[in-house]
Amino acid sequence: MPNDALSEKESAFLERYYREEYKGLYYYALHLLHSESLAEVAVQNTFEIAARRIDILMTHENPVGWLYVAMRYTVYAIWRDQVAVRERCVSLEEVTQQSVQMMEPDELDRDDPDFVLLRQFYVEGYSMKELAAEYHTTVAAIKMRICRIKKRLREDPKIKTLNNSSDSVTFSMNDDMIR
Repeated sequence: MPNDALSEKESAFLERYYREEYKGLYYYALHLLHSESLAEVAVQNTFEIAARRIDILMTHENPVGWLYVAMRYTVYAIWRDQVAVRERCVSLEEVTQQSVQMMEPDELDRDDPDFVLLRQFYVEGYSMKELAAEYHTTVAAIKMRICRIKKRLREDPKIKTLNNSSDSVTFSMNDDMIR
């Protein structure tokens, strides 16, 4: 839509469907997401999309169906966000003092490239896209590299992290943490 403000007719149209379909959309989202707060966010995001695409919604032969399809895609986006968060999170119970020895920040600059990649992704919060740009490769290649590193960690949880020197620091990771 070229301008941000809705006309009076568009506002009335959107408000009508908001009042009529809010409850149904909310319960649909609740059924899919199993969370009241996420269901509320999904409905609000759906109506935000509807406001941005009001010209399409008003001319659509089935506006209610359009809203439900928009809701489904909104729920998919929430699921993707949850998966991304879950991939980065590690619970405190999974990490114990025996499983990971802390290293000094100046030691981390000399780390194994695979460990650096994992640290950048899981600890520093780099996205796959940012890592792909930094390593001059594709997102798919970064995903595969992380997958292979995690597989190696599962198979051999003890890894030397500092250039195979005599003062190398060894750490191990819980198998649950790297899945």
